[in-house]
Amino acid sequence: MPWVFTPAQPAALRDIAGAERDAIEAQLLRVGAVLLRGFALRSALDLREFAASFGAPLASYERGCLRLRVSIS
Repeated sequence: MPWVFTPAQPAALRDIAGAERDAIEAQLLRVGAVLLRGFALRSALDLREFAASFGAPLASYERGCLRLRVSIS
């Protein structure tokens, strides 16, 4: 399950990027996913810029995800 990060009051992602970066990175390493809720976004570019600020290359899903095989357990 992802770690859920919700600001106490509505905030822009860029406003918490520096202050909460260590906590977000620690949770990404611990649980593998972070769910960001309650942030003011003007566009998808806001989210992209926030994600890019962590320094890792961003994946592109413009053409969807190619699945080679799906297995059902």
